Amino acid sequence: MPTASVTEEVQQYYIVAPAVSRPERTLVLKHDETFGLFNEFGDIDTQARQDEGLYHEGTRFLSRYALSLAGGPPLLLSAGVRRTT
Repeated sequence: MPTASVTEEVQQYYIVAPAVSRPERTLVLKHDETFGLFNEFGDIDTQARQDEGLYHEGTRFLSRYALSLAGGPPLLLSAGVRRTT
C-alpha cells in the first residue's frame, strides 16, 4: 500500500503544532478483564514507560503501538480522568 501525502483538501484543515516532548501522563481504558495503559497520544511505548500495554486477565498482549493520523501524531485537545467503582 503506497504512502499517502497530505492532499490539498486535507491540507486546508491541517493544524501545524510544535512537536511535544515525551508525554507526561498514562491514561487507562478498562472493560471487564481487559485494560490498556496508553500515553497522552494513544501510543503504547514500553521504552518510555515499562507498564504501558494492552492486557487481558493480567497478561500483556501488546507492548508497542503508535497511533498516527494523516501521517503524524494526533493533537491532544483535552483529556479528563475520573474514578469509577
